[in-house]
Amino acid sequence: MNNNVLKAVLFGAASVFAIDASAQHNSPAKKKVVFIDQSNMDLTVKPGEDFYTYASGTWIKNNPVPLKETRWGSFNQLRDFNINAVKTILTESASSKAPAGSIERRIGDFYSAGMDSITIEKLGYTPIKSDLQKVEGLTDVKSVVNHAAEMRTFGAGSPFFNFFVGQDRKYVKNIVPQLGQGGTTLPDRDYYLKNDARSVQIQTAYKSYIAKLFTLTGTPEAEAIKNAETIFNFEKKLADAQMSRVEMRDPYKTYN
Repeated sequence: MNNNVLKAVLFGAASVFAIDASAQHNSPAKKKVVFIDQSNMDLTVKPGEDFYTYASGTWIKNNPVPLKETRWGSFNQLRDFNINAVKTILTESASSKAPAGSIERRIGDFYSAGMDSITIEKLGYTPIKSDLQKVEGLTDVKSVVNHAAEMRTFGAGSPFFNFFVGQDRKYVKNIVPQLGQGGTTLPDRDYYLKNDARSVQIQTAYKSYIAKLFTLTGTPEAEAIKNAETIFNFEKKLADAQMSRVEMRDPYKTYN
């Protein structure tokens, strides 16, 4: 509980810093940074009884979770702020008359290329054809592992498991490699393992999506459907071996 509260305070401070820094950049008038805004707190609640509500109760009441979101907090607001800021930079760069080769022009050209849906449709899957050919050339476990490592190196994906370098939770002075479960496309293992009506609907839609991707590369429909089943069943095996969300909250079980 204390760690969660500390994270919330730090996240809130980070949001204030980021938004305030932007305001100072765009306006000569400096804005005072509010590290802890009491108007977001619910001071009618005793901190010893419910510190979470005490620290952020009013903010929660005034900021309901939007219908399009599954969670909402200051970091979500910061995300939206940053997305809009980056979008403004991209659109302005794309419409500018900056000299060829300049950073602004290169950014604008890159954005324009990504938004050129007509050219993208004409190219089809050609830009990734060589990558797919590499996958088709995988013949054994060693080649699969090597390709997975290559994908991670270039930031193209994290197949089978997650890997990162971070602080050792027991010996905080050490920075160590860490492993985590992964390899599934759907958000959680339950999406693969549950058989209620909603879960089955999601599973069916996901299989259709996979099959559609195959048909876009020229694969016959019957083969695409078969491939989709194979991929889904493989991911389901990975999901079956994964920890549940409850188990993932246990710091001892997730320590490696």
